[in-house]
Amino acid sequence: MATTPNSSSSASSPGRQTREESVLESFFILISQFSFDKAKDLMDKEKEMHKISGSTSWGTVLQCLSQFTIAEKVYMSLSSLGQKTSTIRFTPIVRPKENLRTLYHFLTQEFHRLEEASHQDSTNIVNSIQSSDIEILLSHISGQLCQYIAARQNMADLYESVSRHGYFEDLVAKLSDIIFSNNKTFHHPLLSPIKSSFTLECEIMHHLLQAQLLLCDWQFLASLLELQQAHRGIITWSSMTSVQQPEKSKKSSKGSGHSIPALFQWLQKFHGLLVSKFSLYFYEMLSKQTPGDIKNLTAKTTEDFVGRLIAFQKKYDATNIYLILDTNGQTDIYKGPGYHHPLKYVERPKGKDTYPFILCLPSEKPAENIQACILMMVNDRDMTEAASNGQDRVKTFYDKPNQRTFYISRLEQRISIAILFDTKKSVRDSNVNNFIVDLSSQLKCHKVIASLKLGVKA
Repeated sequence: MATTPNSSSSASSPGRQTREESVLESFFILISQFSFDKAKDLMDKEKEMHKISGSTSWGTVLQCLSQFTIAEKVYMSLSSLGQKTSTIRFTPIVRPKENLRTLYHFLTQEFHRLEEASHQDSTNIVNSIQSSDIEILLSHISGQLCQYIAARQNMADLYESVSRHGYFEDLVAKLSDIIFSNNKTFHHPLLSPIKSSFTLECEIMHHLLQAQLLLCDWQFLASLLELQQAHRGIITWSSMTSVQQPEKSKKSSKGSGHSIPALFQWLQKFHGLLVSKFSLYFYEMLSKQTPGDIKNLTAKTTEDFVGRLIAFQKKYDATNIYLILDTNGQTDIYKGPGYHHPLKYVERPKGKDTYPFILCLPSEKPAENIQACILMMVNDRDMTEAASNGQDRVKTFYDKPNQRTFYISRLEQRISIAILFDTKKSVRDSNVNNFIVDLSSQLKCHKVIASLKLGVKA
């Protein structure tokens, strides 16, 4: 971790940092490491010493950066989601309430004022060359921090949209715009730590949103690559900070100097859920590729969906549990599970082949008459309309001649679940209905999305 040099010289010379540059470098490194309290302490101590600098703006910058640490801490804590923008007007260097949007507005005004004032001061012939160099630096940093705050506000808006269960397609497009528009902004070397953190945060979130869309479309390789990229991003980001990996984070957070920010935890949680979802949707294929019992691996995922299905099946004596994929209108022609050459020619599936059974518990495929009954219910008009409207609906059918009860529901737009009992069951059986609705909610990411506003406590 970088430390503040003891030298108080403000002279600028080639290859040598001024005191102000050293302080700024240490500050932004601490911010990127989530050491917000240490960063604020550094600024508060420097405020007591700022008179040694020849800069007329240095003290003001220190006070703004002290407030900047509060904004960063609030942003990473997720506590700002759902807050209303305050209309309170602040005079310069009055500590605002910890409303993130209000705080950002205040800081933007101050940094913009510093940028303009520094431009004017640096051209004043009364100032020394050394002082002018400092003013030019502070002007440049202040201007780029305005860009950084604007980018932060855009990301805060994105998380607000996520927490309101926005459409993932729209969120991906919005995030792509944020990444593109900030590719060349706040690029000063002193800002490189927070630039790297911001870039990683955006890229991780982009990979996770893409993975969710691809999993909904049952795209094996593409979703796998997105999950791997997100995982690499999380590892890289954690290596830049004192944050450890999920399996170690509970132990490390107790003995570390600062807690793991809620936003970082939420990204880990979102990634863990999508890995669990991937393990469920491609379980049969993964079981063929994995040496040993794959159940031991899926049991280690954030949500052991397969284990929960098996436990439910045993507890309530369900005969079979099936997951069915609707291949109609897929982005790519359905080619079956696994890896396929992109130029491989495959005819579009027809008839019942457009609804392959992607998971069977136990592993046997259903008999023709059972398959026909399930597909008839999957294509039920009410079921289709409910899925299109994002509603969780469980449809029950009792096959009297064969003494069978079917429970069918759309877990997602393309994925349906069918639970079969070789006995007559009540339409209102709460154990079955609640299990299906809860499973659907988790696979649609409703719970992990809701945890954004709860600080990852859900």
